[in-house]
Amino acid sequence: MVSFSPETLKRIALNFFDYTITDDAAVAVAASASAMLNDLRAMAALDLAGIEPAFSYVTMRSEADRTHRANVSR
Repeated sequence: MVSFSPETLKRIALNFFDYTITDDAAVAVAASASAMLNDLRAMAALDLAGIEPAFSYVTMRSEADRTHRANVSR
């Protein structure tokens, strides 16, 4: 399980972005980042190669064509 410590997040914010964050913010961001990275690791283990992303160009174009046809037939 991936886990960021608040101290690590504070160092990243300072070293990479020259930004100082509060202890409370570091705790919240560390928890959020840890959860996101663990979710990404779980998703990477799934075989999703044949699934189009929800907002890919192909999907949006298909939806636009379907909406256009529905409006034209009215």
